[in-house]
Amino acid sequence: MARSLLLPMTVFFLLLGFTFFIFLSLFESSSSSKKAPSPFSSPSSLPQRSESSPLSDFSLSLSPSPPPSSSLKTPSKQKPSIPSSRPQSPKRHKTSEVEEGKAWASRGTLLFHLPWKFGLFWNGETEEAIRDAQVDEQGNLWVLDPHGKRLLLFNEKGQLRQQFQIPGTEPELFRFTQKGEIAILDSTEGKLFFYSPKEGLLKEEKIPRDLSPITDFWVKGETFYLERAKGRYFAYSFQTGKITPIPGPPVGENLFLNPIILSENTVELQVYRQKGEEYEKVQTFRLPLVASTVEKVSQVNGNYLLLTRHEVYEGDTPLSLSLQALLLSPQGKILKVIPLDDAPQQGLVWLEVRNGIYQIQSTPKGLQVSYFPLR
Repeated sequence: MARSLLLPMTVFFLLLGFTFFIFLSLFESSSSSKKAPSPFSSPSSLPQRSESSPLSDFSLSLSPSPPPSSSLKTPSKQKPSIPSSRPQSPKRHKTSEVEEGKAWASRGTLLFHLPWKFGLFWNGETEEAIRDAQVDEQGNLWVLDPHGKRLLLFNEKGQLRQQFQIPGTEPELFRFTQKGEIAILDSTEGKLFFYSPKEGLLKEEKIPRDLSPITDFWVKGETFYLERAKGRYFAYSFQTGKITPIPGPPVGENLFLNPIILSENTVELQVYRQKGEEYEKVQTFRLPLVASTVEKVSQVNGNYLLLTRHEVYEGDTPLSLSLQALLLSPQGKILKVIPLDDAPQQGLVWLEVRNGIYQIQSTPKGLQVSYFPLR
């Protein structure tokens, strides 16, 4: 009897032990899965990275819309996006990486960014490295180095082509003349040098000390026109030595423009014509133009061009700066308004050449040359 019960009891206890072992294994597996995911878990069970972040939203606002998601290739490995702790401040212009720094993206055409080298250095106290630059009819950039007493010639790509040693003790400004010569002003010596890259020094003319400081000048024939201390204009004859007050800068044949800031949002443009030794006012336009100063006036294809600057200050702190060009018909009709680059640094010069405006900006990183078409 006892032997007949031994076999069934043995089988019973073996089945009971096996069932208990399976139950214990299932319990341990479920508890460990709550602590950490298995390295062999499917991608759908892992936490997913957000597709948008403050940085990606900001970059999209400055660039064209991306193509449809179906055309994008997802990289095999992506690092999770870490939002910046700093608040993202809005920027008016996109910046682009260039050699030795960043350049402000131009509203026109950014021709090139010229980093400071070639013996040119940025002066942090005066916020300048050069005093003058010009663009010739071929689109080449000429840069005056007052310390090295040189003229540097760069092509349209910003490549240095030639450099010329020029006369003078401390050259300040230079202009191309109607004869194709280069007139170089040196107030330290009180002279105007006429120079040719091929022939060197051609001649020099003495400038009276009474005309200093000279902030701009033009040479037409045997007459030297100049701006003295911003806003006062004179004509000086090399032949007679006579100094004559004039109403404004010369812009054409016997034509002079005189811009006057009447209020914060009104500019009056007076047009004068020279008749002998007299200057007759022939036109007056009142323009609804917000401007702190009119930096430059000229004549392009029979139309008038004004380059203006408007600055807003809170005490001595500048809050905003806007630069623009205004093209007027001979009857005073506004033909075109061109917003220029509102760079944080000063706009060095604006030049109307080849039916457009070249804006040359001097920054701690170098010179930036941009082009804005007038047509």
